[in-house]
Amino acid sequence: MGGPAQVPDFTPFFQRAKDKKPDVFFVFVPAGDHAVGVVRTYGALGMRQAGIKLIGQGDITQDIKLQSMGDDAVGLITVHHYNADLDNPANKRLVAAWKQEYGAGATPDFMGVQGYDGMAAIAHVVTTLKGRVDADGAMQALKGWKFDASPRGPIMIDPVTRDIVMNEYLSELVKVGGRLVQKNIGVIRAVKDMCKELKEGRCK
Repeated sequence: MGGPAQVPDFTPFFQRAKDKKPDVFFVFVPAGDHAVGVVRTYGALGMRQAGIKLIGQGDITQDIKLQSMGDDAVGLITVHHYNADLDNPANKRLVAAWKQEYGAGATPDFMGVQGYDGMAAIAHVVTTLKGRVDADGAMQALKGWKFDASPRGPIMIDPVTRDIVMNEYLSELVKVGGRLVQKNIGVIRAVKDMCKELKEGRCK
């Protein structure tokens, strides 16, 4: 539906969903302006008033887009591996440093944290290999690598699948002091790529 620079009109799709009168409406779209479009369309069609709960993956509550969504976003439920309101020491340090560097209105998001953790992984490889980095050595150094100081919570590189293992957070958007924030209401710890774990579908 559209592309990175082209947000489609979601109205006909959302209207069809509204006409079905579901209790819950799950949306999967890219982060960025697509997410804002989702929330605005949901609000414009009166879907909350119709008793339809909006849920989705954390891309639709990207921290850098929250304040442009308005009150229509209140109550939105998502699951994701990071949001800037996570209550852990590493994240608090990152958010404070980010605001000091880029301004009080700036905030990191999941893409920024992926870069943060990526640099931590590179530092681990360089340190482990004492600066003599090669492809095979780097892959070996990262197998089973654990990083407990990530702002998203503890992470690990699965030594078998080479995928990241990380927490997933259940969050609800609420308004506090006139700003939208993500209230974290649950966590699933150390989530692996279940497709590869179970060897189902494309992962057989």
